[in-house]
Amino acid sequence: MRHLPSQRPGLILPGRDHGLPAPRGSGTLASFLQRTIFPFHQGAPALNVIAAKARTFAAAATPEFDETAHHILGIASSLADSPALHGYGIVPGGTENHTVLVDLRNLGITAWWHNWLWKSAASW
Repeated sequence: MRHLPSQRPGLILPGRDHGLPAPRGSGTLASFLQRTIFPFHQGAPALNVIAAKARTFAAAATPEFDETAHHILGIASSLADSPALHGYGIVPGGTENHTVLVDLRNLGITAWWHNWLWKSAASW
């Protein structure tokens, strides 16, 4: 294996190395490079993935899905408003999706204390 003497990254593999074992014994070196460099971009698409996407898009096109999404967004917005009323900062200034990120830096909470708090709460 040699590096190319240019600005572009590259790899030259002589033909006899393609059958060598890959790291962790996961097939040959050629198949390992094919999977890691070009994942899911070579060959025919997997039919189960196409079917799963079709079912997901069909479900997302229904009025029930739209209603549920708006309901979840309303709950997340209410959840984000509650800590803000008590002086905690909401990182993006609110929420536009189902995620609420609360800024605790002004309280002086360290990562160690936060980790201890979660572990002790999980043991209750």
